Amino acid sequence: MTENTKSRSEEDLLPKPIKLILYLALFSIALVLMIYFSNFNNGFGKQETFGQFGDFVGGVLNPFLTFLTIFLLVWSITIQVRELRSTNEQLKASREELANSAAALEQTKTTHELNHNLQLKQARRKELQDAFEYQYSIANDLFSQEIPIPKLLGGPITLYQLHERINDIKIFGLQTENSSSLALPPKIRKSITEFSEQDKNRHFYIQCKESVLELCSILNEFHKHIETTIVSISYYRRTLKLLNSCRDSCLIDGEDYQSLLNLIDYSTHKNG
Repeated sequence: MTENTKSRSEEDLLPKPIKLILYLALFSIALVLMIYFSNFNNGFGKQETFGQFGDFVGGVLNPFLTFLTIFLLVWSITIQVRELRSTNEQLKASREELANSAAALEQTKTTHELNHNLQLKQARRKELQDAFEYQYSIANDLFSQEIPIPKLLGGPITLYQLHERINDIKIFGLQTENSSSLALPPKIRKSITEFSEQDKNRHFYIQCKESVLELCSILNEFHKHIETTIVSISYYRRTLKLLNSCRDSCLIDGEDYQSLLNLIDYSTHKNG
């Protein structure tokens, strides 16, 4: 089986046109010799006759063989042109495929980078969510803790209850007319301040203040790095409740309250 395949491949080394031209050349040479010897039986004869024999063969065969040579030249040029076109087409297809592969690789790289960045953002978001929930639970426990403050407001009460009582006082118009919205009636402010400055209560007030500051910092991270409002709006409202309670409980003054509010209060929260 292999020998037959080898023999066929060897035969295919010479294309059919070349075989045909070779056969024609051999046939023409044999024909010219046959014509010559059939008409001149005395062979090549003398030297003069032999020269005539050469002229006869050359004159008859040269034009025909020249024609065959020209035909072979044209045919070989045609084959080369075809092969050149085929090579150019293959090169063009290879370049296009390479360009498509490069584009696909670049797209894959971009997609991979986007997925990687998304995973980092999701991980950071989860980290911030966990940190907020943990810090909020601490703050909520502190603000829900009942403390004997102040007797003027009917203590002992929690900081949440204190914030509600103060809002009720503002609603009933017990503030001075020219005071700002952050101001408290003098008696209430004095009572709360005196309570907060006592040594036994100072540590508690510092804990509450630091907890709210940490929550504000976490919300600011949401805005700066995560740029999402899905959870930060909800967290903003919960932090704002604590922040208002801090203000009304004299944990922070009006200037600190406004700076913290600006830190966490951006347009998406306002629209929410």
